[in-house]
Amino acid sequence: MGTELISIINTKYCKPAPINIKIETDKGVAYINNEVIFRIHEPSFSLDKDRRVIYDVSGNPVFTLSKKIISMHDRWRVFKGQSTNSSDLLFSAKRSTFLIPEKKNIDLNVYLAKNTKESVWDFKVCAGAEKRSCDICAHGSSTLLAKTIVTVKIINSALG
Repeated sequence: MGTELISIINTKYCKPAPINIKIETDKGVAYINNEVIFRIHEPSFSLDKDRRVIYDVSGNPVFTLSKKIISMHDRWRVFKGQSTNSSDLLFSAKRSTFLIPEKKNIDLNVYLAKNTKESVWDFKVCAGAEKRSCDICAHGSSTLLAKTIVTVKIINSALG
Protein backbone atom coordinates (compact mmCIF):
# COMPACT_ATOMS: atom_id res chain seq x y z
CA MET A 1 0.00 0.00 0.00
CA GLY A 2 1.49 3.38 -1.00
CA THR A 3 1.79 6.45 1.12
CA GLU A 4 -0.81 9.13 0.46
CA LEU A 5 0.64 12.42 -0.73
CA ILE A 6 -0.36 15.31 1.51
CA SER A 7 -0.02 18.67 -0.22
CA ILE A 8 -1.04 21.82 1.61
CA ILE A 9 0.65 24.54 -0.43
CA ASN A 10 1.60 22.94 -3.77
CA THR A 11 2.56 19.42 -4.88
CA LYS A 12 5.75 20.74 -6.48
CA TYR A 13 7.10 21.26 -2.95
CA CYS A 14 6.39 17.65 -1.89
CA LYS A 15 9.25 15.16 -1.91
CA PRO A 16 8.92 11.34 -1.67
CA ALA A 17 12.07 10.97 0.44
CA PRO A 18 13.63 12.97 3.28
CA ILE A 19 15.58 16.06 2.25
CA ASN A 20 17.84 18.44 4.12
CA ILE A 21 16.79 22.07 3.96
CA LYS A 22 19.07 24.70 5.41
CA ILE A 23 17.33 27.85 6.62
CA GLU A 24 19.33 30.96 7.43
CA THR A 25 16.89 33.30 9.12
CA ASP A 26 19.43 36.11 9.32
CA LYS A 27 19.77 36.05 5.51
CA GLY A 28 16.11 35.21 4.88
CA VAL A 29 16.82 32.23 2.64
CA ALA A 30 16.28 28.46 2.53
CA TYR A 31 18.61 26.13 0.64
CA ILE A 32 18.78 22.55 -0.62
CA ASN A 33 22.36 21.52 -1.48
CA ASN A 34 23.45 25.18 -1.33
CA GLU A 35 20.86 26.21 -3.94
CA VAL A 36 18.33 28.82 -2.84
CA ILE A 37 14.77 27.46 -2.94
CA PHE A 38 12.93 30.16 -0.97
CA ARG A 39 13.46 33.77 0.06
CA ILE A 40 11.78 35.22 3.12
CA HIS A 41 10.71 38.85 3.01
CA GLU A 42 9.83 40.77 6.14
CA PRO A 43 8.50 44.28 5.63
CA SER A 44 11.20 46.79 6.60
CA PHE A 45 8.65 49.40 7.60
CA SER A 46 5.11 48.32 8.18
CA LEU A 47 2.39 48.37 10.80
CA ASP A 48 2.16 44.64 10.19
CA LYS A 49 5.55 43.56 11.60
CA ASP A 50 4.34 40.00 12.16
CA ARG A 51 3.90 39.24 8.47
CA ARG A 52 6.33 37.42 6.23
CA VAL A 53 6.05 36.53 2.54
CA ILE A 54 7.88 33.47 1.24
CA TYR A 55 9.00 33.63 -2.43
CA ASP A 56 10.30 30.90 -4.72
CA VAL A 57 13.56 31.30 -6.66
CA SER A 58 11.73 32.97 -9.56
CA GLY A 59 10.38 35.68 -7.25
CA ASN A 60 6.81 34.35 -7.17
CA PRO A 61 5.04 34.64 -3.81
CA VAL A 62 4.36 31.13 -2.48
CA PHE A 63 2.64 31.91 0.82
CA THR A 64 2.27 34.57 3.49
CA LEU A 65 2.65 34.01 7.23
CA SER A 66 0.64 36.40 9.37
CA LYS A 67 0.49 36.47 13.16
CA LYS A 68 -2.92 37.19 14.63
CA ILE A 69 -2.69 40.44 16.60
CA ILE A 70 -4.75 39.39 19.61
CA SER A 71 -4.37 35.71 20.43
CA MET A 72 -3.86 33.85 23.70
CA HIS A 73 -2.36 30.92 21.80
CA ASP A 74 0.00 32.88 19.48
CA ARG A 75 -1.96 31.98 16.35
CA TRP A 76 -0.29 32.27 12.97
CA ARG A 77 -2.22 32.05 9.71
CA VAL A 78 -0.84 30.99 6.33
CA PHE A 79 -2.36 32.29 3.09
CA LYS A 80 -1.83 31.63 -0.64
CA GLY A 81 0.66 33.96 -2.33
CA GLN A 82 0.81 37.49 -0.90
CA SER A 83 -2.80 37.44 0.23
CA THR A 84 -4.17 37.83 3.74
CA ASN A 85 -7.81 37.43 2.63
CA SER A 86 -9.77 34.78 4.51
CA SER A 87 -10.75 33.19 1.18
CA ASP A 88 -7.05 32.44 0.57
CA LEU A 89 -6.39 30.88 3.98
CA LEU A 90 -4.48 27.58 3.70
CA PHE A 91 -4.16 26.76 7.40
CA SER A 92 -3.61 28.24 10.83
CA ALA A 93 -1.44 27.08 13.71
CA LYS A 94 -1.62 27.84 17.40
CA ARG A 95 -0.09 26.59 20.61
CA SER A 96 -2.15 23.80 22.14
CA THR A 97 -2.21 25.71 25.42
CA PHE A 98 -1.70 29.36 26.29
CA LEU A 99 0.31 28.42 29.40
CA ILE A 100 3.89 27.45 28.66
CA PRO A 101 5.97 26.74 31.76
CA GLU A 102 9.73 26.98 31.35
CA LYS A 103 11.39 23.96 29.75
CA LYS A 104 8.15 22.37 28.64
CA ASN A 105 7.46 20.77 25.31
CA ILE A 106 5.53 23.01 22.95
CA ASP A 107 2.80 21.52 20.79
CA LEU A 108 1.28 23.44 17.92
CA ASN A 109 -2.13 22.45 16.61
CA VAL A 110 -2.51 22.99 12.88
CA TYR A 111 -5.96 23.42 11.33
CA LEU A 112 -6.59 23.34 7.58
CA ALA A 113 -8.77 26.15 6.23
CA LYS A 114 -11.77 23.85 5.73
CA ASN A 115 -11.64 22.83 9.43
CA THR A 116 -13.56 25.89 10.64
CA LYS A 117 -14.83 24.33 13.89
CA GLU A 118 -11.30 23.44 15.03
CA SER A 119 -12.70 20.80 17.39
CA VAL A 120 -9.81 18.52 16.44
CA TRP A 121 -6.46 19.40 14.86
CA ASP A 122 -5.45 18.21 11.37
CA PHE A 123 -1.71 18.16 12.09
CA LYS A 124 0.40 18.53 15.20
CA VAL A 125 3.90 19.95 15.53
CA CYS A 126 5.63 18.72 18.68
CA ALA A 127 8.78 20.55 19.77
CA GLY A 128 10.98 19.18 22.52
CA ALA A 129 11.78 21.13 25.69
CA GLU A 130 15.12 22.26 24.27
CA LYS A 131 13.40 23.35 21.02
CA ARG A 132 16.18 21.72 18.99
CA SER A 133 13.84 19.44 17.02
CA CYS A 134 10.19 18.92 16.25
CA ASP A 135 8.01 16.19 14.80
CA ILE A 136 5.03 16.75 12.52
CA CYS A 137 2.22 14.20 12.36
CA ALA A 138 -1.30 14.01 10.94
CA HIS A 139 -4.36 13.46 13.10
CA GLY A 140 -5.36 9.82 13.27
CA SER A 141 -2.01 8.55 12.00
CA SER A 142 1.07 7.26 13.77
CA THR A 143 3.19 8.04 10.69
CA LEU A 144 5.74 10.81 11.14
CA LEU A 145 5.30 13.24 8.21
CA ALA A 146 8.35 15.38 8.88
CA LYS A 147 11.07 15.98 11.41
CA THR A 148 13.11 19.11 11.83
CA ILE A 149 16.43 19.32 13.62
CA VAL A 150 18.08 22.62 14.44
CA THR A 151 21.81 22.71 13.87
CA VAL A 152 24.00 25.36 15.37
CA LYS A 153 26.87 26.93 13.49
CA ILE A 154 29.63 27.97 15.88
CA ILE A 155 32.00 30.60 14.58
CA ASN A 156 35.36 30.91 16.23
CA SER A 157 36.03 34.63 16.55
CA ALA A 158 39.77 34.00 16.55
CA LEU A 159 39.53 32.34 13.14
CA GLY A 160 37.18 34.92 11.68
